[in-house]
Amino acid sequence: MDLGYIKQYDPSVNLVCFFTPSDDDTHLYHIDWYVDSKIVIQGQTVDKSSLNDAILSAGDLNKAGKKINSWIHCVVGIKKFNNMFPCFSTSSDLFFAWIEVLNHTLSIERNSNATLMIRPTIPIVLETIETSSSQVTSQLDVELSFPGRTGMHCQSQGSFRQCRVTIQSFTYNERQLYEDPSNWYNVTSMLIHNYDQHKYDLAGPKLALRLKTSNTNGGGTQIYGNVTLHDVQINILDNKAEWKGERCSSYADPHQRTFDGYKYECQDTGCITGKTYIFYRNKEHFQEVQVRHGSCWGRPRCVCAVAARSGQDVFTIDACNGSQYINFPICNDNALKVIKETDKVYKIIFPTGTFVKVYLYNYGSSNWYINVEVYPTVSDFGRTSGLCGVLDNDRTNDLRRRDGTQDNIYSYSYYNPPDDFSLSWHLPVGSVEDLLSMSPTVFDQLTPLSTYLYKLCTCYDKNHTAATKNTLFARQASKVGSIIVYYTAAREKRETWSF
Repeated sequence: MDLGYIKQYDPSVNLVCFFTPSDDDTHLYHIDWYVDSKIVIQGQTVDKSSLNDAILSAGDLNKAGKKINSWIHCVVGIKKFNNMFPCFSTSSDLFFAWIEVLNHTLSIERNSNATLMIRPTIPIVLETIETSSSQVTSQLDVELSFPGRTGMHCQSQGSFRQCRVTIQSFTYNERQLYEDPSNWYNVTSMLIHNYDQHKYDLAGPKLALRLKTSNTNGGGTQIYGNVTLHDVQINILDNKAEWKGERCSSYADPHQRTFDGYKYECQDTGCITGKTYIFYRNKEHFQEVQVRHGSCWGRPRCVCAVAARSGQDVFTIDACNGSQYINFPICNDNALKVIKETDKVYKIIFPTGTFVKVYLYNYGSSNWYINVEVYPTVSDFGRTSGLCGVLDNDRTNDLRRRDGTQDNIYSYSYYNPPDDFSLSWHLPVGSVEDLLSMSPTVFDQLTPLSTYLYKLCTCYDKNHTAATKNTLFARQASKVGSIIVYYTAAREKRETWSF
């Protein structure tokens, strides 16, 4: 079969720096373009009649060694002559140009599924091949994988292609469709399945899913190919119910309660002022809560500082000895989520879904104390330690010391607290585990979450694909300006294919 000639159309996306010019037609406009805070074009000059020439092209990105999946902004200044620099400049808002992941965390019931949603913020324009009978556009896929684990890849019931989704694009003859954002600014959904196989424990480690685009053909479309999107964190929700409704707490002076409901006291002989204690720890997920105590109204002790850690993220509230520190001393994993519910109530959420409630109370003129609550998830079942005890629906083992020995819970009372158990969880001065020491040495040795990423089975079901309009395009586009699609001159390859 003779297909005759072949013509190749190589498109290019250009971002326009859109702004309102002055009333003075003699003014010139000096444009600088920044990609991920790095300048890639400096001194682009336009006048009122050539505003659409203030563009950042795919070719500019290629020359700068950049791809899409970047934060882009332009800086505009007014000048009188071409060889002058502007006296002052104004920057646009940051614009994220690429495919945004709309839900960075998915919670999936065991043996169930959840929907992952992605959406392009710019048109995906790809190479078109034209023969004597038709036009066909190239394909851009978003592929799923598991980072950091050798031998692991996307598995599904069926071919490997079920572990990818294709982003819609149009041919050269259909290029007018790009003019209406509703044709391309759409949500693409992928159904992520969790299968209960015997090869791994779904209730155990944290899971991560990586999304990456496939290769592309053509010069103008190189900016799309082999780009890694934002990783998606996966929380598997087990059917076990023993952890539901449980909490570990420390109230006032302090009255302690373990996850399994055992209550005990920790006063001046157990919770020593100025020492750091491991309140809650889940070693498998690299997450923990540490506390320090201060004196409150005499012999009783109250929590005055809290540090919550997930991987290489630490969030600290320190009100000891007049301190007023509330911040992240280190935030490398971007995994901890902190919500300020009121001026005195903070909610700290771990990637596993476990969360901490911190309540600040004032007594006297400048003294503060803290009540702490930790609410577990299935990922904590059988894996917790510290002053919160072992979450396993058995309170008799809740007084397990750090060395593994165990005290009899029936040997203690309100007036005879288990001080030896409490003291076993304090950290000595200079400990490399002491998050509240604020020592760079401590923070430098924290293990990142990226060191443990485990297997998740996924597949893509075309019957569950959805594309919905999103009315926010106008607001998104205005961050840099309008988005214009240009097609470069067609490169023709006159060949004959015979079959």
